[in-house]
Amino acid sequence: MMQRLYKFLPHFIVLVLFVIISLAYFSPVLQGKKIFQSDIVQYTGMAKQQNDFRKSTGEETYWTNAAFGGMPTYQLGAKYPHNYIKKLDLTLRFLPRPADYLFLYFIGMYILFLVLKLDYKLAFVGALAFGFSTYLIIILGVGHNAKAHAIAYIPLVLSGILLALRGNYLKGFILTTIAMALELVANHFQMTYYLLLVVLVIGLVYLIDSYKNKKLLNFFKGVGVLVVAVVFAIGLNATNILATKEYADTSTRGKSKLTINADGSTKEANKGLDYDYITEYSYGKLESFNLFIPRFMGGGSSEPLPDNPKSMNAIMQLGASPQEANQILNQVPMYWGDQPIVAAPAYIGAIIIFLAILALFLIKGKLKWWLVTGIILSLLLSWGKNFSILTDFFIEYIPLYNKFRAVSSIQVLLELLMPILAILGLQQFLFNSSIALDKKKKILLYASAISAGTAVVFIFFKSILFDFSSPYDSYFIKDLGPDFVDAMKDDRITLFTNDAIRSLILVVLSAGVLWFFLKAKLKQGTTIALFALLILIDLVGVDRRYVNSDDFVVARVMTQPFQENFADKEILKDTDYFRVYDITSSPFNSGRASFYHNALGGYHAAKPARIQDVNNFYLSKEGPLVFCTAGGVTSTFGGSFNDKGFYICDNGDWTNNPGNQFTDSMYDFTFAYYIPQQDKYYLLSQSFGMIEFKEKTPVARWNQVNSSLDVFPTTNFVRTSGLNLDNNGIMWVSNYGSQTPLHAYNGNTWKGLPNVPSNKVKNIVTDKNNLKWIQLHNDGLLVFDDNNTPFLSTDDRYLKVTTGSNPGLLSNEIRSIAVDDNGWIWIGTSVGLNVVTNTNDAFTDLEVEQLIVNDIDGKAAYLLGENSINDICVDGGDRKWFATNDGVVLVESDGQSQVLKFTAENSPLLANRVVSIGQNTESGEVFFATSKGIVSYQSDAAGKKELFGKIKVYPNPIPPGYNGTITIDGLATNAEIRITDANGMLVSKLKANGSKAIWNGLRLNGTRPNSGVYYIFGINRDATETAMGKFIFVR
Repeated sequence: MMQRLYKFLPHFIVLVLFVIISLAYFSPVLQGKKIFQSDIVQYTGMAKQQNDFRKSTGEETYWTNAAFGGMPTYQLGAKYPHNYIKKLDLTLRFLPRPADYLFLYFIGMYILFLVLKLDYKLAFVGALAFGFSTYLIIILGVGHNAKAHAIAYIPLVLSGILLALRGNYLKGFILTTIAMALELVANHFQMTYYLLLVVLVIGLVYLIDSYKNKKLLNFFKGVGVLVVAVVFAIGLNATNILATKEYADTSTRGKSKLTINADGSTKEANKGLDYDYITEYSYGKLESFNLFIPRFMGGGSSEPLPDNPKSMNAIMQLGASPQEANQILNQVPMYWGDQPIVAAPAYIGAIIIFLAILALFLIKGKLKWWLVTGIILSLLLSWGKNFSILTDFFIEYIPLYNKFRAVSSIQVLLELLMPILAILGLQQFLFNSSIALDKKKKILLYASAISAGTAVVFIFFKSILFDFSSPYDSYFIKDLGPDFVDAMKDDRITLFTNDAIRSLILVVLSAGVLWFFLKAKLKQGTTIALFALLILIDLVGVDRRYVNSDDFVVARVMTQPFQENFADKEILKDTDYFRVYDITSSPFNSGRASFYHNALGGYHAAKPARIQDVNNFYLSKEGPLVFCTAGGVTSTFGGSFNDKGFYICDNGDWTNNPGNQFTDSMYDFTFAYYIPQQDKYYLLSQSFGMIEFKEKTPVARWNQVNSSLDVFPTTNFVRTSGLNLDNNGIMWVSNYGSQTPLHAYNGNTWKGLPNVPSNKVKNIVTDKNNLKWIQLHNDGLLVFDDNNTPFLSTDDRYLKVTTGSNPGLLSNEIRSIAVDDNGWIWIGTSVGLNVVTNTNDAFTDLEVEQLIVNDIDGKAAYLLGENSINDICVDGGDRKWFATNDGVVLVESDGQSQVLKFTAENSPLLANRVVSIGQNTESGEVFFATSKGIVSYQSDAAGKKELFGKIKVYPNPIPPGYNGTITIDGLATNAEIRITDANGMLVSKLKANGSKAIWNGLRLNGTRPNSGVYYIFGINRDATETAMGKFIFVR
């Protein structure tokens, strides 16, 4: 008995060490803190109702009303009776999270090494190497708990399989049954699928070996045992699997019964995920050297710059202040691979790579070949679209492979198999006395030369081998110039070199330890201890760069992740039964509403299919949005502290969004902009910067904290007063009254311009030459040329235009400004209209004119006379809408003829004083904001489109007795239209206003067409494209 206890004692000590190491790495858990995991935050919101029910009643519910209008809890942590394998899993995960998963990594790999008949000390070292592999730590940091859970049990499953295939059927059966059952409990089928791939590789290698050695009967006995074990494992998870199968058929992962998509197109049968979606995260071939040198490709997407970065000197030389430089440098990417987002490199250790190379010369037989085959298969498949010949084959022909995304995830197999190979090689080197000493010396020399030599080549020839260019460098070279980009590359080279030298040193130290062992200077135990120390220094040193104590928060942040706001409190007062649809966030990608209410939305990877269809077809169906700001300014352009926020009109439904919905109330939303190139809306405030919207959801808030925007002197207010996207895709923002009144943003980097001649900047428009025309508050007009280098100030030009200029403005009080399709600048002042037609000569021979037209009596007069032009809107047909104190005026594109005029006396206009005009470019609806409210008018001009879409006619068919207008939509901008009958006879001809044309339903001779089919032929304005449509006329 004592002998057995003595034999178990080393393993017990190892288990205790695993516990200590797990808690030491995640030491904040000992203070009651929890690691912040974004995915778990959403899960907490989704599962709160069922957890509260369980806590209050002691019973389990398999239904929750808190998400998606009601759904089963099968995939929300439901607990089933007699689920003994789950109880075992919970017993094994006795440590606080995420230390429990790290402990599982260690214990599973330790058992696998013991099954492979390694000395327990080497098994301990191998378990550390596996557990601290950077990828396995990173997934714990971001909250991929199910993935980590499944990976942790993979070594245990392989242990049982290897026992069975080696003829130890009973132990193999028991271990495989338990391990596979635990693997299924983890509920991450992508990782289980990858396990199946490596099992197939093992099976193939063992089959070939059995055939060669005439032991096929033994092989098939082992396979039979394993099949029975898997059946038992499935049985142990029957409640969860059967419940999941029941739900999956009705979820978004099941087969849809719909035959059309939300846009009306035919729905194709679901054959798997989209190819681009599957391969979006494909590891680069060069990026695979991250396994050996952690920051080979610059590290993660948010990798900090090296010490004393050259980028800092480069940006300072461009004239940036230290504050401006830090703002820009925080956005500089060190990662130069092509994956969309990389949390950290998948580093497995320079020492492990070195030992794995050593193992290739030492290990023989089937063990070596299934390890090497699995490593190569994992590596090649992780390249995804970068090795399409293999990836395409697997997607097309390997069952279920097309059901999973992020192909780079398959590198988990490499993270598993490489340490096994490395430690087996170390075992052979230390313990296999049958290998001659001279041979070991040669093998050590070869492995050292390969690994250290690779690092040396990279260190000395890096600039020849690689260009260190990122896909995002084009943004910076355009904005900050090539010298700055060269400095960025130098910083990437610094990170690369530092880590390459680091890996070289670790390889040399490892080789030195083995050399001293061969020289009998070190004993086996000492050698193993030194490798344990070196591996910990290597891997933990890299891990701590990305997951450390800073990622932990007090427990209540995770248990109560969503703070109750005013809306929640008001809704909770209502005790009736209803659903909450939270449009302040993305309702079908957030668990926030579910935390407090019975929500219509939620957060889940497999949503109920019917509610997802409802969302696709109705709730999230894109409609015309109109944003209306409720704030105002004083005569000195100061804030009026209006907290009414803003209004959104969605398909005719208006909703108010008060400023106090934000964490600190935002006063005086005064301007709203829609940027069609981005399909985003921006609301500008006189108090706290601006908010960026995607549809009705705020996605970003910009102020002095996260951008170059600055505060108004003597206050903490960030006054944003104008916004425009120029011809190069640079967004310009006016920052009224600040020391840096004009700001550029390229999607990555902000830059404030301090030397602007006036800080009274307001609205901005960009002409065809990329000049910016900036409205100043009671200070005239500013013309600005950034010379297409927005982040370089030394070549900027400014021209200020006032009443005192030659030629001068009618008034310095500019109330509106617009640019039309011809590049003309239309300037509305308090006493009339100015127009600039020669924008090409703005800095040399600027001409500010008044348009002369014939008045109602045929006499020459200035267009709009001395009216105050409060706003100007250019519609899809390049016509101009003017908001005045005497109603609304619409003129043709050249301003020479008036199309219509609305006043309170001749139209539903609420008041003659019109302060603002906006148009929905999709529908053509024009909104007039008057001193007494808002009214809209359905115009005959829609938005600009360079190409024809699908021509649509409505009504169609045109019914008997219909005398209204007929709309033709889907046209190219200002296209010429011909309507003919079935015999080709011309019925009418029209010109589109924008992408829409209106027909009165009459022939050219003024008569109604006969019943029949009629054809529409369109040709765009430069005669390069045609289109055709048809409709039916019924009399």
